[in-house]
Amino acid sequence: MKTLNGRIKFLYEFIKNPKEVSSITQSSKFLIQELVNPIDFYKAQYIIEFGAGDGCVTKEILKRIKNNCKVLSFEIKKEFLKELRKIRDKRLKIVEDRAENLFKYINSRKVDYIVSSLPLAASKNLEYKIIKIAYKSLKENGKYIQYQYAHNTLKSFYKLKKKFRDLKVKFIPLNMPPAFVYICKK
Repeated sequence: MKTLNGRIKFLYEFIKNPKEVSSITQSSKFLIQELVNPIDFYKAQYIIEFGAGDGCVTKEILKRIKNNCKVLSFEIKKEFLKELRKIRDKRLKIVEDRAENLFKYINSRKVDYIVSSLPLAASKNLEYKIIKIAYKSLKENGKYIQYQYAHNTLKSFYKLKKKFRDLKVKFIPLNMPPAFVYICKK
């Protein structure tokens, strides 16, 4: 979906429902790198992805993980699911469900990393749920990696800081729109 057609699909999905699609276009390679850089791919055994979109972050994760690592990617938009299902990798499980239902899929298992592209600033209710779910599902020293667009002016920072004492923020200007990446360690 890296073609003009893919960009139009992103824009169309964003216009239809900006509370479910956080962007008008795909993430830049710079944003993708900042989302995956905090992951220790040698030790990771279980990675969760919230809001996988067309799979641009998913593909980068799959390039780097070891054979024994599992990736569980959540997506609810039909157009994006079509693209995700084109990814053929036995380590990937695509879940057509909301991220809030994570525990249905992992039971009581703890995960190493959660990478989220969900538009948290669009809904306070979603924001609180996702932060709580992320914290509860992570192993000790696990990381929750979330991005927000710069126009949201770090709205989630204080909520994340209440839950995760170890929190780093990076600014990614080379993205459309520019973004902040939160790296939260449990």
